[in-house]
Amino acid sequence: MLEKARSIILALLGLSLIIVVHESGHFLMCKLFDVKTPVFSVGFGPVLARYTIDDTAFQLAALPLGGYVAIDPASLATKPYWQKLIINIAGIIFNIIFALLLLMYLMWLTGQQNIILTGMLTTYQLSMRMARAMFGMWKKEQRSEIMGPIGIVSSTTEMQDTNQTAFMIWWLALINLNVAIFNILPIPLLDGGHIALDTIEALYGKPLPPHLVGNINLIFLFLFLAFLFWVSMRDVQRLKKTKQ
Repeated sequence: MLEKARSIILALLGLSLIIVVHESGHFLMCKLFDVKTPVFSVGFGPVLARYTIDDTAFQLAALPLGGYVAIDPASLATKPYWQKLIINIAGIIFNIIFALLLLMYLMWLTGQQNIILTGMLTTYQLSMRMARAMFGMWKKEQRSEIMGPIGIVSSTTEMQDTNQTAFMIWWLALINLNVAIFNILPIPLLDGGHIALDTIEALYGKPLPPHLVGNINLIFLFLFLAFLFWVSMRDVQRLKKTKQ
């Protein structure tokens, strides 16, 4: 029981690290292009500690379930399309780079030759496999590759029967790539959605009506919650089958 609890805590901390890496990409590019970022939060909920540097309040919150960077919309709106594109895609790039570094370290840890080349090849192969599963989720053979939060956390119980260090590195690399690929989807509230919206506005020549953007975001929020419920139910069913 204690070992399982430890695995779950490690999983939650690992997920937080991955999200912080992702948000750091957005934050650093905002700083590069002088876009205001009022808050960089590690965790959600009640604030435990806060320290302000320049115009950003760095805070540690009570629930270690990720984090976020608050980007000032008015400040971002004044920037050219190419800067918005870099800011939006930076989180995805940071996750892929972090996954690559983790895999290269794992190759070195396990004594494999040509660490850098092998790590790059493994990162590419895993990314393509995840992309096929993500973009082909309507195909039955691809659905088994999709895993929700319950499945991600429960998968860490495998650490009890494996080399925990190697498994944790491998697990972190996989989740990093999952977060990166998932955020490419052109869905509002995700990085891919922001990129799609900025691209449409750049082609249209002016911002879309706020009420239209709000309605689109609301619709996709409900769809996203429905998707999250669906994958969570699949995770629960998968867990029941493994225990039988």
